Amino acid sequence: MRKEVITAVLLGILFGLIIAFGIYRANTALRPKSAVDTSLEEQQESDTATTEGAQLTITNPQNYDIVTESSVMVAGLTRANDFIIVSGENEDFVIRSESNGEFAQEVDLIPALNRILIRHNRPNGAVNSVTVVQSSNINFGTSDDEEVDEAESESSLEQRIEDRLAAARSILKAMLGFVSDIVDGTLQITNDSGEIRQISTSETTTFGNIVNTPADIEVSDIAIGDYIIAMGNIDDNQILDAARVVVTEPPGELTRKLYFAAIQSIESRTITIISGENSVEATFPRSWKGPEIAELSEGDEIALVLIDDDGELTVRTIELLSSFQSDDAEQDN
Repeated sequence: MRKEVITAVLLGILFGLIIAFGIYRANTALRPKSAVDTSLEEQQESDTATTEGAQLTITNPQNYDIVTESSVMVAGLTRANDFIIVSGENEDFVIRSESNGEFAQEVDLIPALNRILIRHNRPNGAVNSVTVVQSSNINFGTSDDEEVDEAESESSLEQRIEDRLAAARSILKAMLGFVSDIVDGTLQITNDSGEIRQISTSETTTFGNIVNTPADIEVSDIAIGDYIIAMGNIDDNQILDAARVVVTEPPGELTRKLYFAAIQSIESRTITIISGENSVEATFPRSWKGPEIAELSEGDEIALVLIDDDGELTVRTIELLSSFQSDDAEQDN
């Protein structure tokens, strides 16, 4: 009798477990996905979309880089054989990406602030903007004319070389903004995004003013309200250790407009283009970069850089995209 009771109890427990497991599986199949599950799926979809719909990536330079040379190589990655406009402060270039999507173009820089614009011929392609600062007056705290004493030990010379290499490897960045406070040689600025930034100066920091005639100044000559460019290394606390600080004019609004478009009409020195769903009218000035007006026809696909002067658009650079096809054909031959 006892054996039959035990068997019945065990069968009951087993049956109950089977019922419970079935209910659990049903609830699992029917329950809404958790936030974690959903976010993982969305991330996977996002990764796929990013890979398949990759637009344009700038690999060099980076925002607020310091360039000590008179030019910089603008490089990036997009889709194969894309047309790209690279627009510097004084000159524009129309280039084409390689079969692997890479592109590169050297751009001359003006002293101090440079805003480089990049756009490619993809639908709804945004204009990428990179701000760099050109300065040949960065002080690393060592003198180029400093001679090595013949009596110096070998280890001292090796240390000197290592110090110079370390300085060369340092990543120099710029901070820009209006001075809002000055305390014991530390400058506080409000940058163009409205953020507060701190800049520390030392005995090795050099100062300049390029508002009118370029001149060397002292830290005491900087006043609250001045617009400055501070150049140096940014520490872990996001404080910039300034090698050089320059007082300059604040940047104005960008006046360059970049288009990939088709010519709708040309009348005398006025050109009308269709870019997407928009019609844009501009005039040819006395000189511009690109083909003459007589070489242009209605329906031509072009790359165009216009200058906006209080609503009056003038052509600075124009390029026929068909000219690249001619160049490709010549290379094939």
